Amino acid sequence: MSGTGHQTLLDCRRLSRYLRQHSFTTDQIAVILGLDHRATPLRLYRYTVGLTAVQTVDDFHRLSGINGAGLREYPPV
Repeated sequence: MSGTGHQTLLDCRRLSRYLRQHSFTTDQIAVILGLDHRATPLRLYRYTVGLTAVQTVDDFHRLSGINGAGLREYPPV
């Protein structure tokens, strides 16, 4: 994970934890993160729960039972 991408993820994790402590929902947190980060909805939700792209792809494949071309990690936008 690159330096800026990693720092962005850490910042989003920190803010998400803070907002959860103040009863914000996952959807609300994703909207708030979208104000500071130009990203796809999937990436915003990924930031909301604090997962790396690799973790997201692995979890998606595990939960959906899809092997192969289900989701892929792309470089940051």
